[in-house]
Amino acid sequence: MSLVIPEGKVYFNQPTGADTHEVGFMSAAEAGSYRARLHAVGRDLDYDIVVEESKERHLVQFWKAPPANTIVLANASSVGKSLPRFVAMWQSNL
Repeated sequence: MSLVIPEGKVYFNQPTGADTHEVGFMSAAEAGSYRARLHAVGRDLDYDIVVEESKERHLVQFWKAPPANTIVLANASSVGKSLPRFVAMWQSNL
C-alpha cells in the first residue's frame, strides 16, 4: 500500500490509540511517499477474545517509492479478508 509520511515523530499505535510506541523521527529530507508491506500470521487463532499473550505476529516494512495501487499477494486468514476494504477506507480519509 502507498502512504505519505510527513516530517516529525514516527510511531505505531494500537487501533484504540491507547498505547503508542515511538520508533524515531522523520526528517524533512526523508519525508514523502512510501510503500508498505504488511504481513501477519495467526490472525484467526485468538480472534475477538481476550488473551494473556497473543499468537498473532506482524511484520511491517517501508521503502521510499511513488504511490501505486494496493496489491494483496496472499490472504489465507478469514480475519484478514477485510484488509482491502480497510485500506480503501483509510486512504479516503487522508
